[in-house]
Amino acid sequence: MPPPPSVSREVAEIAAEPDRAAAYAWLLHLQRGCADDPSAAADLAAELPSPLLPLLLRDVADTDEAVAAPALKCLGFALYHPVLVSTISAQMAQAVLDTLVQLIMNTRMKSVCNLGIWCVSVQQLEPSIIEDRAYPVVTAIVHALDNPFGSLSTTLEAAQAIMKLACQSHKRMRELSSLWVPPIYRRLLSADKPERDMAERCLIKVSCVILPPQPLLSKAVALDLERKLLCRMMNMLDDPSKKVQAVRSWGWIISLLGTDAVNNRPLLNKLLKVPEQMFIDLDTQVQIATMASESVGQETVVAPLEPREHATAQLDILGTILNPELFQDMIPEKMLIVMDSATEIFRFVLVGVQIELKEKGSCEQVRLCITDLCKFVKTKFFLDHVGKHSGNKCAMLLEFGLQFVKVIVGELDHSLLNSEKIEICLDIKYIKENQSAECSPKVSFPRIRPLSYMEMVSPAVYAAALSLSMVAQYTGELSHGDTEKLAFILSSSDILKSLHAVVSFMYMQIMCPMFNRQRLKWLMLWNIVAKHLNEKLISYLNASFRASSCDVLHQFFCYPFFSFLYPGGLSVLWNAENSSCAPVMQDLEVELAVEVYRSLCTSSCNSKAASKVFFEGFYDYLVNIIDEHMALNIQHCPEKFENTAILSALGEVVIGLLENDQILAYANQELNETNEDFTGCRQPNLLLSCLNLANRFMRFSIFGFKANPTGQHQVTSRFFQSLSNFVGHVMLKKDILLLSEIIDQLTEWFSLSATLYCEMQQGKIIYQLEKLWLKILECLNISQLISDGPFSQKQQLLQVALNHPHRAISVATASACRAEANIKTSLHSGCLGPKLDGLLMDRRKGHNSSIGGKAIAREEIDISSRVVLPTLKKRTKHTERDAGSLKISAGLGRKRLNIMKYSTKPKELNKNTVHIGGISSRIDSVFSPRCVESKECRKPELILEMLKRKR
Repeated sequence: MPPPPSVSREVAEIAAEPDRAAAYAWLLHLQRGCADDPSAAADLAAELPSPLLPLLLRDVADTDEAVAAPALKCLGFALYHPVLVSTISAQMAQAVLDTLVQLIMNTRMKSVCNLGIWCVSVQQLEPSIIEDRAYPVVTAIVHALDNPFGSLSTTLEAAQAIMKLACQSHKRMRELSSLWVPPIYRRLLSADKPERDMAERCLIKVSCVILPPQPLLSKAVALDLERKLLCRMMNMLDDPSKKVQAVRSWGWIISLLGTDAVNNRPLLNKLLKVPEQMFIDLDTQVQIATMASESVGQETVVAPLEPREHATAQLDILGTILNPELFQDMIPEKMLIVMDSATEIFRFVLVGVQIELKEKGSCEQVRLCITDLCKFVKTKFFLDHVGKHSGNKCAMLLEFGLQFVKVIVGELDHSLLNSEKIEICLDIKYIKENQSAECSPKVSFPRIRPLSYMEMVSPAVYAAALSLSMVAQYTGELSHGDTEKLAFILSSSDILKSLHAVVSFMYMQIMCPMFNRQRLKWLMLWNIVAKHLNEKLISYLNASFRASSCDVLHQFFCYPFFSFLYPGGLSVLWNAENSSCAPVMQDLEVELAVEVYRSLCTSSCNSKAASKVFFEGFYDYLVNIIDEHMALNIQHCPEKFENTAILSALGEVVIGLLENDQILAYANQELNETNEDFTGCRQPNLLLSCLNLANRFMRFSIFGFKANPTGQHQVTSRFFQSLSNFVGHVMLKKDILLLSEIIDQLTEWFSLSATLYCEMQQGKIIYQLEKLWLKILECLNISQLISDGPFSQKQQLLQVALNHPHRAISVATASACRAEANIKTSLHSGCLGPKLDGLLMDRRKGHNSSIGGKAIAREEIDISSRVVLPTLKKRTKHTERDAGSLKISAGLGRKRLNIMKYSTKPKELNKNTVHIGGISSRIDSVFSPRCVESKECRKPELILEMLKRKR
């Protein structure tokens, strides 16, 4: 079998073949054979510059379709095959393009036009060559798109050619977009579905090239709309079968209008009627259409722009739709519809950008992209316009501004929002204007780092500061939806970083002059965020416990107290007529704080080490606030102190703690706990912190009572009630010793209640004080601390209590002191301490001058049954076990019984002996045989008093 002829010999024979149609059929067969044979392809490439390419360029222009068509097929193969096209010189390539342009523009043969545009769509020429001949080539492609033959296949090939050139030379194709984009987007409204699909697919592929649109393209689109396109679009909305099609086309056309088109407000107002109808349409497919039309750029195969450029293009589109100037003539309902739709587009921009960033974006690209997203919300319309409009429009601007920030925080990964490598310049003017707010030199917010204008912050902090700035500029009332959006923004990412911004911003507002309603607005915001935070506080502390974490949390939860401490001169009423609303406003503010603190006190039941440290620190933080700041308000004019807001809030916090039975459980648990959970720090003492806080409330509630003695003081009354119940559960001696923190404040309360006894009787406080004092005495009797320990040094308190005009307090004090003295006398054969003895004698002298001894005896017996007897039984067992049995003189006991038998009527005796089953038992509780046998009881003045009682 002879060897196959060489490629060069075949090419020579093809060139000499007189039947040109047969010759190109032969050449096409040869080309296909070389496609997979590198050696044969190289031989064919050597023959291409001469004689093949000149022959092809000559014959593609042949008037005989049978010759021109196969010649175009062979030319297209040569332009596509990488080995063949590499041998085409720049000069020859320009000749090829010029030939194809002439052929497409002038041929009257549909197949030739179709194949000519096909050659353009498959060519692999150098981009520089395409750029040099871009204008004529694009002109030819546009001719093919609108081909005079009405051939759909030719139109499809032209669209392919557009996508090819956009990939090869996107810069030059962008410059010429006003030529080739209109013929494509017009087909979005075509009645033919394949043609519509082709147009949309082409726009998706080239979106990175045409968006944002060039000014010439925007003008072309606007002109197109005014002439006939908008009319066609609106007519399609009346046809149910074409609504989705109209909506999808609207998304693209509004994108192509560009920012310059905002000057053409009549046109834009007409265009906005499309989404208005779309979002009130009952057909869900119509609403979904917007999402589909805006998913541009996610499936592109052309060389895309940088992610930042792509995001900027999409944001420019939104900026055109959402320019606030358009809202001036728009009713709220229409604005709501437009903003809702502008939100199914911003979200899709974020999704698309994030996909590109994950695949290709460097840290710098990510930073620039997220910066653009955040600043879009700030600069385009929201931050610069919230507060500058009035009524519903201002409220809606705030609502949608927060919605856009919520989308940013919700859609972007937390790793991007909180990355230390991605920081944004805090260029919010509101912070610049308010960071220099003059503060009183006496005011200090410890350890709170302020936000600084132009500092570099994470995207999460920027989003938080931006949202809070919008809220600050808004003078109306926050809706529930606004506060919920804010809570999501501020708590959905890294809690600690966001809280730093929140704390700094909110404390900054305290020093800014504001209306009372504005202060209420910040407390509403604090309330919502605090409740969200409280839900996951314990888990957060256990997962990432750090001292800095506790610090910012303490600052956050203490915000209302600072707000209540500095309401005067810094806040103003709306006007004089609304001054009567101030008490109501204050009640609302207090309730917002108390609602959170009640929940927070419940959370303290957790026994984990981290939560213990946190709550102890929180209570200590409150104590420091009160010590440092409240004293400043009181020291100059304590009689005018009427800060009921802070007293109410503080009282509710303390009441919540006192009613939390787990606080005492902590004290018991700490006895058996190891220090493993507290490595590197001291073991917390929640009970002490709680009592310290109660001590501060008692101290400053005195000033509140002095300022308004006739008031109800319900919180103070409830506090004493809760405190007395709490004291009744304190059993351990070490915990009873801690009560000295509370006892210190009783001296002043007893003195005050003695001075203002009539006023205090009108309310319930005096009776709650009585109950508290009896509980404290009971604890002290149990622990034998009245005459032995810290309590024995509190002579002033005992003196005030013994001489108190409220008989229950004074008599209980005397009885408890005697009982304690009797115990010590019996155990140690000693006598009553000289200081305590002197106090009792002073009391006797004072009362003997005004009240008969018989009444004193009766009252002491009755009150002592409430204080001494319930604990004496327990303690007697203890003393018998520790000191042995005591000898009691029966004779002296009978004598004492005879003395008392005639000093009390029978009915009274029966009444006073109910609890422990006998007269001698009741009398022994006050006049013990041990007391009679002691030297102390043989003193003349005591015997004289016994004789007086006998009478």
